[in-house]
Amino acid sequence: MTFRRRAAGVAATLGILALVVGVPTLLVWAYRRLWTFTWSELWVRAQMPDDGTLVIALVQVVAWVAWAYLAWGLVLEAVYRVRGMSAPRVRGLGLSQGAARRLIDAAAMLFVVVPATPIVAAPAHAVASASTGRPAPIVATAALAAPIVERTSTPVVAPVETTPPPPATFDYTVKRNESLWKIAERNLGHGAEWTQIRDLNRDVIGDNPSFIEPGMVLRIPQTADQPPGAGGTYVVEPGDTLSAIAEEQLGDANRYPEIYAASTQTTQPDGEHLNDPDLIRPGWTLTIPGPALAEAVDETDPHAGLPQQAASSAPEPTPTPSGTASTPSGTASPGETRVPAETRRPDRGNAADAPADPTADPTAPPSPDDQPDSAEMPAWLVPGLAGAGGILAGALLLTVGARRRTAARRRETGMMLPPLPPELQATARTAAAVGQAPSEAVSHLTGMLAAVAAASPDRELPPSVVTAIIDRSDVVLTLVDDAVLPAPWDGDGTSWRAPLTATDPVECDAPYPLLVPVGSDGRGRIHLVNLERLGTLSLVGDHDHVAAFARFLAASVALNPWSARVHVYALGVLEEMADIDHLRLRYFPSGDTMGIDEANQAVADASSTSADNYLLVLTAAPGDTERNLAASIAGHPGRSPVVLVSLGAEIPGSARAEITDVGRLRIASLGIDVEAPGLTRDEAEACAAVVAATDAATSVPIPVDDAATKGWQVHANLAGALRPELVADRPVDIAAPAGESSLLPAAAAEYAATAPVTTDDVAVLAPLVREGVRATVEEDLDDLDRDIALFGKKPPRRPWIRLLGPVEAAGCGDRTAAPYRDSTRLETFAYLTLHPRGATAAELKEAGIAGNSIAQRTTELRTWLGRDPETGRQFLPNAHASPDHGKAGLVYQLEGCLCDINLFRALRVRGEARGGEGGIADLVAALGLVKGIPFAQAPGHFTWVFEGERLDHIMTIAILEVASIVIAHALATGDLATARFAAEAAHRAAPDDDQAKLDLIAVAAREGHGDTAALQMLDAIGATSEDYRSPIDPSNRTKAIIARLRTSADAR
Repeated sequence: MTFRRRAAGVAATLGILALVVGVPTLLVWAYRRLWTFTWSELWVRAQMPDDGTLVIALVQVVAWVAWAYLAWGLVLEAVYRVRGMSAPRVRGLGLSQGAARRLIDAAAMLFVVVPATPIVAAPAHAVASASTGRPAPIVATAALAAPIVERTSTPVVAPVETTPPPPATFDYTVKRNESLWKIAERNLGHGAEWTQIRDLNRDVIGDNPSFIEPGMVLRIPQTADQPPGAGGTYVVEPGDTLSAIAEEQLGDANRYPEIYAASTQTTQPDGEHLNDPDLIRPGWTLTIPGPALAEAVDETDPHAGLPQQAASSAPEPTPTPSGTASTPSGTASPGETRVPAETRRPDRGNAADAPADPTADPTAPPSPDDQPDSAEMPAWLVPGLAGAGGILAGALLLTVGARRRTAARRRETGMMLPPLPPELQATARTAAAVGQAPSEAVSHLTGMLAAVAAASPDRELPPSVVTAIIDRSDVVLTLVDDAVLPAPWDGDGTSWRAPLTATDPVECDAPYPLLVPVGSDGRGRIHLVNLERLGTLSLVGDHDHVAAFARFLAASVALNPWSARVHVYALGVLEEMADIDHLRLRYFPSGDTMGIDEANQAVADASSTSADNYLLVLTAAPGDTERNLAASIAGHPGRSPVVLVSLGAEIPGSARAEITDVGRLRIASLGIDVEAPGLTRDEAEACAAVVAATDAATSVPIPVDDAATKGWQVHANLAGALRPELVADRPVDIAAPAGESSLLPAAAAEYAATAPVTTDDVAVLAPLVREGVRATVEEDLDDLDRDIALFGKKPPRRPWIRLLGPVEAAGCGDRTAAPYRDSTRLETFAYLTLHPRGATAAELKEAGIAGNSIAQRTTELRTWLGRDPETGRQFLPNAHASPDHGKAGLVYQLEGCLCDINLFRALRVRGEARGGEGGIADLVAALGLVKGIPFAQAPGHFTWVFEGERLDHIMTIAILEVASIVIAHALATGDLATARFAAEAAHRAAPDDDQAKLDLIAVAAREGHGDTAALQMLDAIGATSEDYRSPIDPSNRTKAIIARLRTSADAR
């Protein structure tokens, strides 16, 4: 830090002390000595000739007022600064707050520690961090231990480590409200590179990367594609001037012309451009030129001419000529030494340690439409499931989805499955946000590995896999021995690659149940290791990272579909994960020998080929029994059904994996150096609780919007069914008709005899409507027919959005104003249209929609939506002009926009209120809006859908219930075309639901065909399983309907 900045910090600190302590002390002293009269004498003194006393008194009063004005701004700014927040701008205190902000920023320079010499970032493969001073261990060039060598055809050699050259850097001055993630996003291209800045500046920020203050000077590594002096942006605040901004951002007020020159071409939010350096407006964005490089960049390649190695720690396999021996990818043959041709990038760090992190897809680069507006990590994101933990997020998403579908098979009519407790919603939302692409990768890889085994001459002895790499759209396998894999695999010998795509189902057990993810490299590739090939693994290194990785490993094996045959035995460890799956993970308290005894017996009883089930034994205190188990595993003649992993203690003869204190996992024998995934104890407990909660088959009432004051919401629950107080029970006698006030006016028994419903279903779905309800509902929904006619029209007369199926929308404004932003625009449009009372900026940010660019996002949407031709008002008014402005602060609220979800529920409300044929017509119109699964193919993440009561589930229930009513009426009246239409709509929305299948079977039966197929489908409903477990028993309701349909089919 320069003397000038240090002096500025001292001066600012003294200034604050003088203002807070010195000024009031001086004024009190002056009051006691210079105030020579009482307040009661003031009026008398004012009427007398002044001898200077009044002037002195007036000066004191003005001084007190001025001090209070400045002190209030200083206190306000300090309080919010301590809380890590930006202080609100108080009208009239602009000067006070501006001065206080600059004083505090300058004072912070006094307490910033800057290294006297450049700090060189530790390379990714160094075990000791730069701040510890411990020497990095020397990695021995050795093969696996004897028991392991017997399973490989060639020895495996670790790469030789070299010391990388110091990276070129430049100085960067921290600005207000910045984090390491933001700085990395701006200067290095991605927020995940924050660890490079951390490693270069450990003497400045210590071990707390969240502790950075305005004025702190950090060293930033220079990237290859980064121009010297790359800078950032600044949003103008009230009271700012260009010179003041230059002083704050560049350290010199006289450099304001540089900011002016760099910002003249920027289009501001109000459409204006900066053309006068003396006129800048709050909210404008200015471009800040970057500082010059601190030192020249050395472009000399110190490794020129050396053999090249792939950039990642586990290089892609290179095919070898047929018939020659080859080694697994990332290894060297005997006598060969590989030296990296280029310096590895510093580690990207564990997401759990980052001060901020975006929601990222770990398997594919985001498209421009999917790029987030802000690099801030959402508050709800669970770090352990992001980044390298993406595979686990995908497995969790698959598991939760399968168990939710299983539980839905026993849902009661008119009810819903209970939503997750609030404390678990962040975990489910994270899995949905980052797990979609990994879940597809998991599903595809499961099928591809099964196909490899099925094509093998002996299914019980498939090609032996050592490692696998998921590289975006491809998967790479490294084998122990030469083999020939079927199409679409391409390669030779031990190295094979194939596109990561879906395959045809194969009746085959997962051939590699112990293939587990171990981390991701700097290119975003997911590395997997077949623990079966290692037999025994000693996981050593940093205690916290080892424990976190162990939790991740256990969760992955317990949830991955290809590991369904593996049982995890946790011996005295991982008690917090006992509830994740009672079939696949068992916890044994310390001192309980049952688990280790069963493992030893499993090895003794195993055949030399394959096993029906496998055991993954995790222990933190290996004793004689565990060492005997390791020896038994090593001595097994074939595929041992047991793998032993020792946590924190090394077992002689085992493979060795080390996790450093910065979260890098290294398996030298396999040439693997990756960012290790991990779960904290709380994250592990949350994952287990989410899985356990989705297994519940209980039903709860569908909620209502208690705050609603207008529209269909006043009369119905969130599924569009009339509220209980607006309806009455049908006749107790199921043979008695209900009358025209019900959607199903005939006797309940008549509908149950012809349609896939029970009399209890009829009582719930078609009650009697109380007198006066119909008139009130029709009056409140008098514009519904007009809205239905306008929805979906192209070109649109009103903006509309479709969510009951593949998401699409149409606006009435200028689409070219913000091109290539469909996903961000649609997500904002969907959120606002489903929140009719609008949303504040804070709510939009919490939903993960707009980040820090809320004004820009809403401006783009406002321009795209356009204006109402009838009123001339914008469909998305400015927040200051919204209908509810003033009731809840600044609210973004749509006017006159159409959404199929809202129209569906409004039609259902009106249909139930009308009853009879008119009501059925409304329900048929509602089903006409259904184009597929709700929120299907939603661009972006739409993670806010996974909060609260889960509107996607509620709308699926609503569609199934409306279809059941229409089908019951249509089959009773002989209208088979309408019955077919309703059944297909239900099947489009919920293709895996039992009720949708029963609807199709019943309609097909009435149409006079498909008796054999109907019987097969009925048999399948009772034998269907959504996951690896056996099928659940159908509910009594479903059993009754199946029995009746089966009887009808047999009778024909």
